[in-house]
Amino acid sequence: MAPVYFPFTHVSPSAATLLNVCFARTAVYQPLSAAVSPELRTLADAGRIDIRVPVDTDGDKLMLLLAEYQNWARLHAGKNLRYFKTQDGQVPFFDDISAHRLSTDIRQRAAGTAAPPPEDPVFDARVFLAVAQEFDSHQGELQDDLAAYREMEQQFLKELKGDDALSSAGLGGGPGIHLPDPGNHMTEKRLEAFARLAITDTTDDRLFITTSPAVFDAALEIIDPSEAVLRIEGMPFPDAAATAALQSELAARIDHLLKNTAEPPETVAFPAPDGAQDRRLSLRLHRTPMDRGSFLSACVSRGEAPAPAAEASGGILVGLLEAAL
Repeated sequence: MAPVYFPFTHVSPSAATLLNVCFARTAVYQPLSAAVSPELRTLADAGRIDIRVPVDTDGDKLMLLLAEYQNWARLHAGKNLRYFKTQDGQVPFFDDISAHRLSTDIRQRAAGTAAPPPEDPVFDARVFLAVAQEFDSHQGELQDDLAAYREMEQQFLKELKGDDALSSAGLGGGPGIHLPDPGNHMTEKRLEAFARLAITDTTDDRLFITTSPAVFDAALEIIDPSEAVLRIEGMPFPDAAATAALQSELAARIDHLLKNTAEPPETVAFPAPDGAQDRRLSLRLHRTPMDRGSFLSACVSRGEAPAPAAEASGGILVGLLEAAL
């Protein structure tokens, strides 16, 4: 069962590493084919990522709007990257604003008119996702730099203390460097925009994976009540030879959970790794009787969810995959 990565369309190197350890292939949605990054195409060519573009109309218009956004971002580099100028002053473009408002502001600016464009929820969602992708790609560069520093910091402290156990402390005894969660920014609107695009697809996905704790918490509220069915704690990254076996074992376990709704929850804890492989990951999976369409509709409405699918269908799994110290 290939997972869908949500609600992001940008896949950072650190997220790609986590996904590629656990899953042979991961589906990633894109707002338009022309905006697929070279890095994502490389992963797709290697068979690691399945790029999905369910709606690819109005590509030229969307690219022009994205270029307009990029111009605003460059104009405000070094000032406040979370704001852009409109004819009426400053409007926050990636804080508290809807996908439609964002799309409308950009289109009005590009057209040089105050007349609001006709509402198109899917197009607005694609504009939002394209802007979020641009935002996340720049934030991801910083995040990966911080992750590399964090790993170096931990290795240095381990060698300095002669202790195999990894610590959350940083240099000088204070807290270690904190890696920001990109999903903590505009969480509900990210979910809504992603769902509006994904719901236009005709696939029958039953596994949704995020690398954002904030997104996972929001998703748990949407699928409530749900049950925790699998928890993997502190699993060491396998070497290349063992990765395929892990992926097969995990895929079989996920398939079993979807077919056997009465299966009791399972927690798997791993001992401290021996040798040089100190990197670890954790995975949490929750099961809900909702089907794919019900889950995506609930992400859009964020209100009263549609009636869940029957238990016999097995529902879907929603999971959090993250690096573990």
